Amino acid sequence: SGFEACARNRTLLDSAAAIARQDDFSQSSTRRQFSPRIAISFPMSATSTVYFNFGRYSQNPLYNNLFQNTGIGLDSGAAGGGFCSGASSVRPGTTECLPTLFSDLFRTAFVGNTNLLIEGTTAYEVGYSSELSRLYGLSVALFSKDQYGLSGVKNGGLDALGNRVFDPGNTYGKSLLDYSVILNQDFQTVRGFEIQLRRRVSNRWGFNINYSFAQATTNAAPPELEQESQRRGDPTARQELRSEIDQSHVFNTSLQFRVGADAPRWPVIGRLLVNSDASVTLRAASGLPYTPTLTFQGLGNSQAERNSGRGPSTLTVDLQLAKRWTMGNLLYGGFIRVANLFNTRNCIQVFPTTGRCDAGTIDQSTRRQGNTTNTESSSFYNRSWYYSSERSINAGIRVSF
Repeated sequence: SGFEACARNRTLLDSAAAIARQDDFSQSSTRRQFSPRIAISFPMSATSTVYFNFGRYSQNPLYNNLFQNTGIGLDSGAAGGGFCSGASSVRPGTTECLPTLFSDLFRTAFVGNTNLLIEGTTAYEVGYSSELSRLYGLSVALFSKDQYGLSGVKNGGLDALGNRVFDPGNTYGKSLLDYSVILNQDFQTVRGFEIQLRRRVSNRWGFNINYSFAQATTNAAPPELEQESQRRGDPTARQELRSEIDQSHVFNTSLQFRVGADAPRWPVIGRLLVNSDASVTLRAASGLPYTPTLTFQGLGNSQAERNSGRGPSTLTVDLQLAKRWTMGNLLYGGFIRVANLFNTRNCIQVFPTTGRCDAGTIDQSTRRQGNTTNTESSSFYNRSWYYSSERSINAGIRVSF
């Protein structure tokens, strides 16, 4: 009985395969989600308030995670290269492809799941907001976000309760249960606080200062990254680990200057500044996590704990200038925007062997091409995609009538 009988009897195997394929083309279930919002605000005085917000938010899973390698919407032979071209790869009586669960040339990526549920987030926020004077304001908020039912990769044939989560591979022509499917099994937690101090524009200037601290942990990386980590032999996560989006410190500040129709009493340039604006924005942030490789060659299972390293911090300054004037019955406006004013080379991706952008070697378990330590080429360490964008300048004119 069972798998042993199917292995001995081809007719029984074909019958088992036909049954197993039925649910691959059945109607997917309807998704429903209840997303309530609750907000409470309590005035402490005429200028200060304590508030509490609660919400359950939802988002649909990525369409790629629903349909990848399911064959849904693909006709036999449509992809070329012999893909879904044999009779065993086509749903009987149709031209629709069956799921691609194995290949003679490469390992198949995960198989999509059209019955994925809606991903959810439960968020809490407690805050205090106050006007310190006519010009200044202060806000402090503590927040917590619990994301659940996120799409994650499941390997093997059984879930934690011993239930089979996908059809045995031999019903599709292979005896090994070595492909992966997507299930609603991952989660992520983000907790932190935010402080904001602001000054309204008065006497031609104002500012906004914002600082936030947060920590994000998760049980696994997104499906593609998780599968890549498993295949290259990264240490298995035994507990919640630092999320790849964990950015502990973020500091933003902007300084605004605004001149209206009343010209400042400054020699020469006073009249030129009428109806003009200027703003300078600075953003500083801690680096993003990465998984260090403990040997310079990057060979073998020598990775440290996942996301235990952190890249360099970043700093960016932007500038914007604007001017308005009238000619006839038309109102003209001109602006100049300069991103990365000082052309700072921020490191946004690092070599896992050094944690730097300008020296190190890539992880050989994910290397696609090139030589490990070839230093004859002057451009070996010059990887432009490891750095943020260079300075860019945009200018424009607007006409209103």
